[in-house]
Amino acid sequence: MATKKSSPIIEFLMVIVERGKIEKAITILQNMRVDAQVVSFGKGTTDSSIAEYFGTDGKEKEVLFAIIKLRDEETILTTLSEKLKFEEKNTGLALTLPIKSATYSTLEVLGFAL
Repeated sequence: MATKKSSPIIEFLMVIVERGKIEKAITILQNMRVDAQVVSFGKGTTDSSIAEYFGTDGKEKEVLFAIIKLRDEETILTTLSEKLKFEEKNTGLALTLPIKSATYSTLEVLGFAL
């Protein structure tokens, strides 16, 4: 029996910035109605060529995790990039990963009305 593939409606958002600068990202996301966020501390450990490409040197970082609606992804990423100046070297980055499998009850608990 073939399995039905569904398109993702939510995405996992990760924002990485230099330690002490996460508050601005939190405020931006709250203003965009992304209220459920988790912040963790991190440290860049990748080799220098990859770190240089992504602008994530070996300094201490803060990492924000959130679940966002797919339809809001472009606006959220653009706004974060502009306001946090991601085009400048070593300022941070934001990325999303699709969530392809979530039950309706899980989505309801996360606050995503269908």
